[in-house]
Order: sequence, then C-alpha cells, then structure tokens
Amino acid sequence: MKNPALHQMSRFALSLVLLFYSTILLTSGCIWIPILETNWSENYALDANGGKSETPAINDGKMNTVAFSSAKRPRHLIVQFSEPKKVRKIIIHNYNLFYFDLQYWDSDKMEWKTFQIVRQRRDAKGVDSKMIQPKFEFGRLSFMTDKIRINVTRTVDDDVVSKDRPSRDDIIVNRIRRYIMGRFVEYYRVLVQKPAGVREIEVYGVLPLVRVNP
Repeated sequence: MKNPALHQMSRFALSLVLLFYSTILLTSGCIWIPILETNWSENYALDANGGKSETPAINDGKMNTVAFSSAKRPRHLIVQFSEPKKVRKIIIHNYNLFYFDLQYWDSDKMEWKTFQIVRQRRDAKGVDSKMIQPKFEFGRLSFMTDKIRINVTRTVDDDVVSKDRPSRDDIIVNRIRRYIMGRFVEYYRVLVQKPAGVREIEVYGVLPLVRVNP
C-alpha cells in the first residue's frame, strides 16, 4: 500500500522541477524548439554549392545525366567539397553499379578509408531495364573529409568471357578444369570491365537545433 505522505511529497517535488524549467524558458528570452526530423544541411557535393568532380554529371543536380568512370582499373568516381565537412548521410542514384566500396579521404593519415562495402542482389529492378538497385542511402555516418570516392569492382554491364591463356592483366573470375568427350580441357573465365556509371551523389551534414525568439 502506498504511503500518502510520500506520494504527496513526490508530486510536490515534480511540480517544483516543472516550475524551475518553466521559469528558465520564460526569463531567457528565447525558446529551443526540438526538431522531430533531422535538420539536414545543404548538399555538400552539389556543383552549385561548391562541389567539384572530374566527372561533372555526378554532381550537377540532374537525374537524367550519368557520370562514367573509365573502363579500366581502377574504376573511380570522386567528388570534392569546397572545404572539409562532417558527413552524416550519403545518397547515391545508381546507373549500373553492382559491387562497390565507398571511401573518404583522411587528410591526417593521407589515405583513403573505406566506410561502406556494397554487394548488391541481382533481383532488384532498376531503371533502363537494368537489374540494379536504383538508389542507395547510407545514414548514421560521422567523419570529417573533403572528398568522397566510389571504388567500383563490378557493374551489371561487365562481361565474362572464356580464354585458354589469359594475359597478366586479365581479371580471372573462375578457372574451369574438366573432361569433355574423354579429353581434358582447361580454360579461364575472365572479366571484361565496362565504364561504371552514377546518376548523382548527394552528401549531407546535420545542422544544429533552431533557436526561436518568442
């Protein structure tokens, strides 16, 4: 059974706490408004906001343009900000990426650091009849950088061909050894890379809480 005196004291203490905080808000001359949704920054990667890239279609703000890497290793797509920013979210609008890593430039250690590895499913229906995931969103990030790099290892447009004698620079994905009609056969499955494409990359930070004067 509850003690009536103790219960009354608890209610009185709670009332004092509420009165204390109400007094602070009224006498401070301003009110902090909690934001129910995250207050995102401008898109750091966008060309109009100072972002730069050697493949300008990646940050021109247009979804009908595609930025392509070279067809040879390494297949990189890089965007640079106007200054170092704290990155909290990245959105990639995909064209043909299948396997890729996301990396940021660590200016203290002077090296690229991988923060996300993507190995996509083949059952995701994308645009242009490509079996790809059309959009990737990576949240809960927290690092300072002025450059983001997409390091692509496979695209849905890559081919695989058979070779009896692969060259030193070939990317071998499988080695086949079998008997066909009583004759031993050995050959290699070799990856033929195609340009990696991205429609757009968006990079965001988080803005502080909004203070509103009453």
